[in-house]
This record gives sequence, structure tokens and C-alpha cells, in this order.
Amino acid sequence: MKKTFLWIAVVVALIVGLVVGRMIPSGNSQAAAKPDAKQGAGAGKGGKGGRPVPVHVCAVETKPLSEEINVAASILPDEAAALCTELAGRVAELPMKEGAVVKKGDLICRIAADDIAAQLRKAEAVNNLNKQKTIRTKDLLSKQMASTEDLETAEMTESSSAADVDQLRAQLAKSEILAPFAGLVGLRTVSPGAYVSIGTKITDIVSKGPLKIECSVPERYSELVKPGTHITLTFSQSSKSVDATVYATQPSVDKSTRTLAVRAKLSDATKLVPGTFVSAAIVIRHSDNSVMIPAEAVVPDVAGPKVYAVVNCKAVPHFVKTGIRQDDMVEIISGANEGDSVVTDGAALLRPNAPVVIADDAAKAPASDGSASAVPNGDDQSGGKNQKHAKGSR
Repeated sequence: MKKTFLWIAVVVALIVGLVVGRMIPSGNSQAAAKPDAKQGAGAGKGGKGGRPVPVHVCAVETKPLSEEINVAASILPDEAAALCTELAGRVAELPMKEGAVVKKGDLICRIAADDIAAQLRKAEAVNNLNKQKTIRTKDLLSKQMASTEDLETAEMTESSSAADVDQLRAQLAKSEILAPFAGLVGLRTVSPGAYVSIGTKITDIVSKGPLKIECSVPERYSELVKPGTHITLTFSQSSKSVDATVYATQPSVDKSTRTLAVRAKLSDATKLVPGTFVSAAIVIRHSDNSVMIPAEAVVPDVAGPKVYAVVNCKAVPHFVKTGIRQDDMVEIISGANEGDSVVTDGAALLRPNAPVVIADDAAKAPASDGSASAVPNGDDQSGGKNQKHAKGSR
């Protein structure tokens, strides 16, 4: 029995020894594996510690930049009014000519008011009589033949009759519609002899002075649009543009539309008709020295957009704050300065502090091994493509 257990123990020991011997590598195999591991690590790191990556760069420049918003606008006259009647009656006179130029104070329309004129003459006669009574009462009071109360009554009667005269004169003045300012009258809506009521429109009048525009801007731009802001107007029927300057804004934002009303004066109003629709480009921000780089140089990142600057033949990352885009350029508010060299083509393939070589310099550099490319052979596709391109150019 003891011999049986002894043989079993020997067999188990032999099996364990074989397994452990296979699991532990020999010294020669470890030495052979180390160079392969190092070589794999170097190849896996790409540009860092390995061969330089060919890239294209550009210099950061400053350029004038304007940020604009486009809104719809309408052309308005400097002054405009609808001339309406303030008195009901028959149109007795209509001397205006449609489309004619009138001066301030010219008669546009007169309503028949003979009854009011008669009442005015009567009231003036009564007022003159009351004035005489007041004078006689003062004379009697000086001779102590009238009381102070009599004089006060006479003066009150005179004042009341004078007020009646003023009221009738005001009503008679309403029978005549005069031009409130010099300008151009429009088409008339009534004819002589027609009966009109209070508020009937006779015609329109617009001044011939400088024109202006009115538009509405979204509330998020309300603080940026101020008096003096420049506006460029374009017209759908022509390619001509006209400049305008903001002179006033509403003091508050419209609650229903959430927009701010803006008015601007036109610098050149030649052949422009009030009421015309135009497109207004409002400059809300302008800078003469804005840092601009190609949009392809900006690399998106979890921590924010960044660019790679070439410093001592290495790609050094710089996180930037971008502004507005204009065509294929983007504004850099912070993170890059004028004169810096940033990577454009190939920026998305770089890693921080990777060695780089400018693509033009790599193509011009002489090959040491007889090949036409200065870029060493590697496993990545970009190196192979540049080598083939250099051989083809040779």
C-alpha cells in the first residue's frame, strides 16, 4: 500500500516539473524577446521618439474683421403725414394737385363752414358789447355810482364772451386743411362737393428731405447696436448698395417679438422710394487686428479646440478660444499670437510634442541612402505616401 502511494507521488512530481519547466522561459529567449519589444514600442509611438511626421504649416496673421447680421428693413421718409378732416361738412375747395410739391402752410382742402362764420360774427359783436359795459362799470365805480360786485359781473361776462369767440375761431380754422411741412402730396381720396365726416382722409404728404430706414434686430444683439453703428443696404432689384448710420433705437425690447427697433439715416437717397424693402447688413463688431488662421488648423478636443504650433521641430499643442468664421478662416480670440507657425494639413494626426518636419523642407532635403526621400521608411501610411511622391518628382 505504501509503495502504491509512493509511485503516485513520484508521477505527480514529474508532471508538475514538466509544467513548471514549460512556463518559465530560458535566459536566451528573454534576451531575444527584449529587442523585439523595444522595436514594437518604438513603432507604436509613431512620431514621438520615432521618425518625424511631414506637415504643412502657415503663419498666424492679423486681418481686419467685421461681424455682421442681416435683417429686413424698410425705407421711410424723413417726415410723413395723412391729412384728414377735423370737421364734418361739404368740400368747398380742393386746390391741391395730385403729386405736386407744396410749401408749408399751403391750402390743401377747405370745408364749407358758413354757419360757424356767422356764429363767430355774432359772438364778436356780443364780446364788443360786453367790453363797453365793463368800461362803463369801471367809470361808475370811480364815481361811487356802482359797486365792486357790478364790476366783477361785467368782467366775467366779458371773459365768457371772449372765450366763445376763441372757440368759434378754432372751429372755423379746422375747416381749412393746410400743409404741415414742405413736401410732396399724394393722390386725393375725395372730390369737390363731396360730403366728408370727421377723420376722412384727404391725401398723404411726405417730405423731400433725407430718407431713413427702420428695422428690428434680435434682442441678443440689442446691446451691440448703438447710435453710430454702420449699416450696408442692398436691394433685390439692383446690385447697388447704400450706406446708413444708426441715429436712434427704441429704449426697450418689444415683448411680443423680442426685437429692438432701430432707425438709421441714409447717406445717399438718390432714386429711392419710401416703403421699399431692403436687406440691411448691420456691423455689430469690427476689429482691425483680428488673429485669423485656416479652419483646418483647429483640432477639436475634449478639453476644447486646440492648434499645434511648430516649436523646435516639435508639434506643441495650444488650446485656443475661437471667434467667428469667415469663409475658410476662423478667428482666434486667445491661445495663438501673430507670427506663430501652426500646423494646417495633418494636424488631426499629430500627438503632443511629436517630432515634425515641414513637408516642403522634407521634399527638398537630400537622401543619405540614395533614395529620393528624406523621410525614413516606416510602417504608417503617410510616410509611404510621401516617399512615393518624392521618388516620382525625382
